[in-house]
Amino acid sequence: MSFIVAEGLTLTVSHFIFSLVLSLGEIIYGKLNKYQFVHFSILFVSIKKENGKVKIKPRKFKIGSNSGIIRSDRATNKNRNIVEIMTLVTPIIGTIIYGIIILKNSLLDIFILRWMLINFAVFSIITCWGLIRALKLAFTNKPEAIFVREVNDKLYLLKKGTTPRNLNFGFTEIPTKSSMDMYIKRYELFKFYHQIDKGEANDIATTIQNIERYLPEQFMQNNTPYYYELIFYYSAIDKNIEKVRRVYDIVSHVLIKDEDVNGRRVYAYYKYFIENNEKESREIASEGLKQVNKFDIKGLAFYEEKLLNELIRCIDNYKDKIEVECIY
Repeated sequence: MSFIVAEGLTLTVSHFIFSLVLSLGEIIYGKLNKYQFVHFSILFVSIKKENGKVKIKPRKFKIGSNSGIIRSDRATNKNRNIVEIMTLVTPIIGTIIYGIIILKNSLLDIFILRWMLINFAVFSIITCWGLIRALKLAFTNKPEAIFVREVNDKLYLLKKGTTPRNLNFGFTEIPTKSSMDMYIKRYELFKFYHQIDKGEANDIATTIQNIERYLPEQFMQNNTPYYYELIFYYSAIDKNIEKVRRVYDIVSHVLIKDEDVNGRRVYAYYKYFIENNEKESREIASEGLKQVNKFDIKGLAFYEEKLLNELIRCIDNYKDKIEVECIY
């Protein structure tokens, strides 16, 4: 029994160290490529940078760590490509290094060596499983694979310059497996952009509810785009101050610093409709328009530009708050 406990503890500690290395690595190569530090969480402590100040707050206890960085205005597309590549490569490098450590320490006590081998096997299996899953999604004709390819095709079209209104959202079989949640969220997000761009007001509420179903109350970096659109929706389309403030509290430390056109658009609408700050909202919107040509997803850049110009028109031409009409 004590041996099983010892192996369990070793796996837990190894997982913690592995996640810590990945988190710190993300922060380091992010900073080297002109990204801004957003947050770093470990065990029961969360470190965030808000309004230029580093704040340390308690969080719900979790074994391991995670981090967040955000692209700054100074980061080029080359910087972004390096960060994306390093994000994919770092876990593989970590696994290889882990294997080298085992080989170099082959004279260790047999029990310690066994624990290390188990850990190496676990990390290797996870890496291989991820690769196999990616290949299945890319080349099979299962419904899940077809759905993933459809989502990826929409992202490709947006990057090439297709505006959201020109994406096709016909009948699509949406998977129910929890492993597909990431792709389902992305599909609903693209549909939300599509509906906003076409002015399909009647369908937007259902889409935003579908997005909300997959979002936790606790901040996670990869959910940032979805939190953003909840803020936009509950600020400018279906005004709900209680909801929007709750979501804003979750992601504000990222949104305030987000310098790209998407972040500026969401923040400008929030400032106008929730805080009634016309001057600051217009300034933020104007900052966003300067970032349009720097946004990598060209189709979304046109969409963001349209919404920012619409907001500026509202601010300049209306004294009374006209909410939905400012978009449609």
